[in-house]
Amino acid sequence: MGNPPFFSVIVPVHNKAVHIQRSMSSVLGQKFEDFELLVIEDASTDNSLEEIERFQDQRIRLYHRKTPGPGGYAARNLGINKARAKWVTFLDADDEWLDNHLEVVYKHLSGAGAAHAVATGFYFSRGAERSQDNYTRSHKGKVACFELESYLRARVRGYELISTNTIVVTKKLMLKAGGFPEGKCLRGGDEDTWLRLFLAGMNMLRISVPTGVYHLDASGMVTGKSANAEDAHPVLETARLGAQSIQCRKTRRLLARFANRKTISWMRVAYEAGMDIRPHVRRLMLEGMDLYCACSLTAMLVLPKPVFRFLTSHIRGKP
Repeated sequence: MGNPPFFSVIVPVHNKAVHIQRSMSSVLGQKFEDFELLVIEDASTDNSLEEIERFQDQRIRLYHRKTPGPGGYAARNLGINKARAKWVTFLDADDEWLDNHLEVVYKHLSGAGAAHAVATGFYFSRGAERSQDNYTRSHKGKVACFELESYLRARVRGYELISTNTIVVTKKLMLKAGGFPEGKCLRGGDEDTWLRLFLAGMNMLRISVPTGVYHLDASGMVTGKSANAEDAHPVLETARLGAQSIQCRKTRRLLARFANRKTISWMRVAYEAGMDIRPHVRRLMLEGMDLYCACSLTAMLVLPKPVFRFLTSHIRGKP
């Protein structure tokens, strides 16, 4: 089949017919052209397959799954296993890339040395409105290196470091970390995957240039729904297991604080949906309790919901 491509781009598709034209066109229109596009048709019941087959490009490789997997985790893992390139990257079928995404990543990879991953900034889009992720806004044009401790420190501060759509990782490390958590959780698996990658030794470059668009108003989204908060966030188990192999007490505490942030976030969704938050309270890790967790927990237990919503709407997304 000749030399392998530089990138393997993996796009899982489940009932995204109305968005396929936008997402696939944004990949095939990249200025950097040395890639393969692995489209994983994840048992759609709409006309997604028909929309996919409208594209005629020799870089496209189409795979089919008979049973859809929540979050696209299983579909992404299939793509990782089929990838021919050293570097794998992902795009959700309802989102898109700017035409310089792979070009920006390639330029930084060529001088990245020991880096296992490169993540770029991204836009949040709702209708005609676009806003940059808060890390890119705060560090415009800068390139920084992240390992486990610096990643945890940034996440505890509330920075949005990684979007599934704009991170590129070595296939080797993805396989070492176990890929995406198919069959283990319905939601929260992306965040869990990034944590497992860092626990596996990932060194990541973060480029504060937006090269992708995350569409908040796309159909079929699950972000923010109460179903997200029915169980423990998958990060919690990964954090507890990971802490066993970490000697540094400071890093263990950061890991616990990060896990508590995710528990608090799902607790907030449960609280606003009128669900019982006591299971989440019991999941909070004592070593990770800090002022943020204490104040958040107290607010949910004491404040009326309208007051709580007003306060969180002004805090959310601000590091």
